[in-house]
Amino acid sequence: MAYKLTVDIVDADGEISLTHTFWGATEKEVEDALDEHADVDKDLAAAQAEERTIKETEEIDDNELPQADDGEGDEEEGDEP
Repeated sequence: MAYKLTVDIVDADGEISLTHTFWGATEKEVEDALDEHADVDKDLAAAQAEERTIKETEEIDDNELPQADDGEGDEEEGDEP
């Protein structure tokens, strides 16, 4: 099992203005990723402090974890590798 944590930021009008998604092998890993991101994202930190976030953690199959792109095949025609 793996985990996906979705965090919505709710604006003053009650609308979701932004969604963050964190992926990890454990629930602790996704929570730690959220905490680390909030350390550098002032909008997220403010929304958490003001209780303007909606968090949803779900268990997912390991094969649903996104894989980092290895960068191969990203060059457009004429680009230097």
